[in-house]
Amino acid sequence: MNDIVKKVSVMIATGGPVGAGPLGALVYSLLAFPVLVMFNGLYYFSAHMAWAVLLAVAAVSVISILVVRSTEYESVIVVDKVLGLICALLFVPWSLKIMAVGFALFHMMRFVLPIICKVFFSFDVKQKLGYAHVVVPSVLTGVMVNFVLRFALWLAR
Repeated sequence: MNDIVKKVSVMIATGGPVGAGPLGALVYSLLAFPVLVMFNGLYYFSAHMAWAVLLAVAAVSVISILVVRSTEYESVIVVDKVLGLICALLFVPWSLKIMAVGFALFHMMRFVLPIICKVFFSFDVKQKLGYAHVVVPSVLTGVMVNFVLRFALWLAR
């Protein structure tokens, strides 16, 4: 594989020096906010363009994860957290409280979900999902957080 493609994929998937840090996943997942702002702005201009940009971001992220998955960098992949947080906050009303609660809830559930799967359902995410174990749990956690936020907003009405 081309060396440049591999280097760029590693930078995207791991966040460079940011992803390897102790709070790398938290810091790198903050990139979801500019993507969501761009999506919301584009959505009012052209919904098709907004979805195309969002799908391009997801495709580049997944491709970079697939390139990096079999290297020594697999343990510091953090771009999946960006995709999960985008799923968590997509089409949720914008306010500082909702974004902060969504961010905190996503990262708490991302930590707890594999433990729940293993303890209560005897489901080892890494073993059962193979290479998809990097992206699928984060995206599913994001979807669950989105439902929880929408339910909480519905109750608050």
